[in-house]
Amino acid sequence: MRAEVNTELDFNQITTNTESYDPEARSSARPRRSTRMSRARSVPQQQRLRRQQRAKPAPGRRRTGDTANSTVQRTEETVNYEISKKVQTEVKHSGDVKRLSVAVLVDAPIPRPRTAPAPMRPAAG
Repeated sequence: MRAEVNTELDFNQITTNTESYDPEARSSARPRRSTRMSRARSVPQQQRLRRQQRAKPAPGRRRTGDTANSTVQRTEETVNYEISKKVQTEVKHSGDVKRLSVAVLVDAPIPRPRTAPAPMRPAAG
């Protein structure tokens, strides 16, 4: 009898990194709102007030200035959208069997089947 086995192995290790984005499946975080209020005088009014403060009023006259103030309210809203991202890492380890061949040779005579003994007859009597 003779037996023979041949194998072909793959010792390469493969790492695959995949990143995929799905723009249709976006989600939004909670919107961030901010409100600012400020008081300001317009530039021409400030210049007029400076000039009036430098000039001395005549006796018996009161100085009156244009003291119009303005209040500015500014509201901002920021919404950040997040696009779903899928990261997949696949590692294919080494040592995979590519091919396996097995052969067996038997060098012996093939035994002949035995004939079954004749069935026994019951005794007459």
